[in-house]
Amino acid sequence: STQTETACDSYTWPVNGITYTSSGNYDYTVGCDTKTLVLTINNSSAILKTVNLNSGILTANQSGATYQWYKCPNTLLTNETNQSFTPSVVGEYKVDITVAGCTVASDCINVTTLGLDDFNVSEFKMYPVPSRGVLNIVTKYNGKYVIIDAAGKLVKSVHLNTDILNTIHLEDLADGVYLIQNTDYNTFKAQKFILKK
Repeated sequence: STQTETACDSYTWPVNGITYTSSGNYDYTVGCDTKTLVLTINNSSAILKTVNLNSGILTANQSGATYQWYKCPNTLLTNETNQSFTPSVVGEYKVDITVAGCTVASDCINVTTLGLDDFNVSEFKMYPVPSRGVLNIVTKYNGKYVIIDAAGKLVKSVHLNTDILNTIHLEDLADGVYLIQNTDYNTFKAQKFILKK
């Protein structure tokens, strides 16, 4: 009888208890009965586990794989399964890269600059800048917006309506640099602002 297996780095054949680390055909005979193992070994060491960081966008160097991104140490980022990933907050990120049954994890990469698109001035007007505790916004993008502090922490969620004056009260926030980001569209759009009361 023939048994076909694919494994990562090594395979232990239960028939004889031997561990194999290279591809090949292996026979095991007991009396008149010969069993054949057709084995394909994929090496995890052949997978590129390096990640490039360019303008706030992380890209795994290994192509043709399946990917799962994480916020370090181990927070799974749902639906972030492409070769590239654009974080919406600063911090450390890593990716699991799977090729032919072998999965390797990249090192954690520290992202200090976000690769978010700024709003087009004609689509998003915000004043005064710096804010003294109130932010007035007229936008073409209605929906949910989040305000994120310099540490990447979400500090406020608001709903903005299209083409009217939206006023956000920020008196409860500390002075500093913040990001207001639209979360209802596929492309993250965001704008930095300074709060100085």
